[in-house]
Amino acid sequence: MENIKSSSMKNITDIYDMLISFYNPMGIENEILLMKYLQNIPFEQVNQHKEIFFKILRELMYSHIDDFYCVNEINIIEFENFVKWLNEYKTNFSLKENEFIDGVIAVLLCEY
Repeated sequence: MENIKSSSMKNITDIYDMLISFYNPMGIENEILLMKYLQNIPFEQVNQHKEIFFKILRELMYSHIDDFYCVNEINIIEFENFVKWLNEYKTNFSLKENEFIDGVIAVLLCEY
């Protein structure tokens, strides 16, 4: 897995380019990497590139449907932190977008 501290991505389009280089399912390590990168993106950039943001979330969700069994007591905190981060930004999205985010959260926390 890439080291988040040594290779920090500050551009959501770079994160998307990295994402499309992965196979799907991408593996739990890459899911965690994507979540950490996204959490370091300023919300203004997410807001400017909503389509890309939601594409990343969609691929993350699809991958996690196959990789959920790799979540354990050690890495669950990464998913919980990402869900907390997503919930903080929900007020900035439309109702339809929030419904999609709720679906992503349900999959990430295995609430389906």
